[in-house]
Formats: sequence, structure tokens, C-alpha cells
Amino acid sequence: MNVGAIGYNYERGKEYWEDRTDGIGCYLLLLIKSDGRFIINGRESIVRKPSYVLIRPDTAVEYGSYKNEYCEDWLYLHFSEEDEEWVRSLGIKLDECVEVGNIHEFSSLALSMTYEHYLTDDFHEKMEERYLEQLFILLARRTSNGHVAVKEDFSEKDVRFKELRVRMYHYPRTIGTIDEIASELNISRSGLQHYYKQMFGLPLSKDMINARLNFCATLLATTDKSLHEMAIEAGYQNEFYFMRQFKDKYKMTPSEYRQMYERERKNNS
Repeated sequence: MNVGAIGYNYERGKEYWEDRTDGIGCYLLLLIKSDGRFIINGRESIVRKPSYVLIRPDTAVEYGSYKNEYCEDWLYLHFSEEDEEWVRSLGIKLDECVEVGNIHEFSSLALSMTYEHYLTDDFHEKMEERYLEQLFILLARRTSNGHVAVKEDFSEKDVRFKELRVRMYHYPRTIGTIDEIASELNISRSGLQHYYKQMFGLPLSKDMINARLNFCATLLATTDKSLHEMAIEAGYQNEFYFMRQFKDKYKMTPSEYRQMYERERKNNS
């Protein structure tokens, strides 16, 4: 069981409509954050927020906005037969929209998975898999008969910091200085640095460097962009500072890193 692609808090327009009547080709889990209109295997319904639906690969489905803008978290998933049996054993319904009450707990896990999905370290796939298992178990617990939902203790502050970290790893160029981040979050510089380290286990300044370098490492492995182009996209002023930081972390130059991935691709082809 693994995540093929993921999107957090996607806001669609009032005219949004997705037509997958030929099937999606993989499992699709939607965490529905606004009212929507769904047609699943020919059955039409208005789905009230917040809800979820797990759609099978060959299911004919159409869905989208209902009166207002549509918002969702989405996960394209790859299951084995054993994975589907495990999900069913939890009581998770397939091809049926289910109301879940407060969706914050589930969306927070989707946010964490989004962060992990785009990392390149040795542990991100295992972390993502564990988050996914936890998400299904929580959905099963919330929707089981007689279950009283536990009050979530996620603060707005926690969510804002998690969103900052996801943005930092996905779009590092959009992240300003520590003072600018503190101003954006309406918190003091010292408060920002203390809370960030408490929440994520490392200083903000170090994680900003990690985010830029992870972003560049992904580009090196998957694109033919020049060092200058990727350095600018990652938020560096030029490629020289990026090259020095990259070598300090990966113990090789960016060019050597790219060549390593090129050799791996040739060996696997």
C-alpha cells in the first residue's frame, strides 16, 4: 500500500467537474471539505461536508462542485489484493461517501503525508505508509457504530506551522527570511524558532537549508535543469552558495549526484 500522488487542501472553482466514467486506474481517497455532487456507478447524490470516499480503480465516477467552490484532500493509492482486504476488514466502505464529522484529524495526516511524499531520504516511504495506515484506522474508528469521536487537540498554530513546512519543502522560493516568516505567522522571532524546534525537532534555519537541498536533489534526479535554474527555484541568489551547501550535506557535487542517478537509471533499464 503506497501513495502514488497526493494533494492537500485543493480549492477548486464553482464550475469544477471531474469525469472519470472510464475508471481512475487506481484507488482514490478523497477527504471532502465542502459540499459536492457525486455520481458513483450511476447513482447521484449531494455529499455534505465533511465526508470521505474511497473509490476503486474501475469504478465509474463523476464529481465536483455543488453551488459553491469545492475543496478536498486527494490521494491516489496503489493497493494489493491483501491491502484492499485489510481496508475492508476495518469496515471502510468503498465507492460510498461517508460523513465523518470534524475532518481536521484526517486532513492533518494528509498534510503530513504530503510533506513526506516529496522528501528523498531513506525513511520517507515508510513514514508515508505508516501515516496512511493510521489514516484508515482513524476513519474506521470515527465511522464505526457507537463510536464517540475524540475531541481533536490540533491547534490552529500547529496547522499553520505544518502548512509552513509543507510549503517550505514544495516551494522553497516562496519562503522569506526568519523575520519575514515570524511576521507572516504573527509571532516573535524567538517564539517562532522555539516552537518550530519543539514541533519538528530541528532549528528552523537548518530545516530551511534541508528543504532547499531536498528540492534541488529531486530536480537533479528527475530533470535536466541547469544548476543556476534550480538554485534560483530553490530560493538561492546564485548557484555557488547552493553548490557549497549541497556538497556539505551529500558529500558530492550536484553534478556527481546527477551522474549517480543517471547511472542507476541506465542499470535499471
